[in-house]
Amino acid sequence: MHRIINDLQRVVRVAPRELPKCTTPQQKQGLSYEKKVKQLIKCHIAPELKKGFLDNPWFDYYDKFGAGTCVPDFICPISDECVIVGEVKLTYVPEAWHKLQDLYCPIVNAYTRRHCYPLIVCKNLIPGAPKAENTVTKALRLYSGFKTIDDNTPCVLQYLNNGPLLW
Repeated sequence: MHRIINDLQRVVRVAPRELPKCTTPQQKQGLSYEKKVKQLIKCHIAPELKKGFLDNPWFDYYDKFGAGTCVPDFICPISDECVIVGEVKLTYVPEAWHKLQDLYCPIVNAYTRRHCYPLIVCKNLIPGAPKAENTVTKALRLYSGFKTIDDNTPCVLQYLNNGPLLW
């Protein structure tokens, strides 16, 4: 179970700490997939925004429940006003959406002062998973002026790990 931010009082970006080592073949495959997805997404960022791409940024925060730490998979600037907050999974898990909505986006919004678009990128879907799209724009439902249709429906991009990642 992840934490739900309540009455956020402070957010600070901190130096990375050591994560547990990948021990299973599936964990190693997932980490390799995550690395590739982030490289492909970074290729689509406007040159002036590339330096704002954050790969596994660490944040310490303090809210009503006390101190905490979180590490979204990536933060990708798409304009001066908006960022994508991404969670990359080899296989879709519903908890990823709730973690993005309830934890990562409030933290990133407080840190960047930008509107946050949560995005799950996955290779494999499970029965009952929401409709996945094959482009970032479709997945985020960004049609005009970066407006989403429904903020409660998970935004899922399915990237099958071959060919280009389509924007």
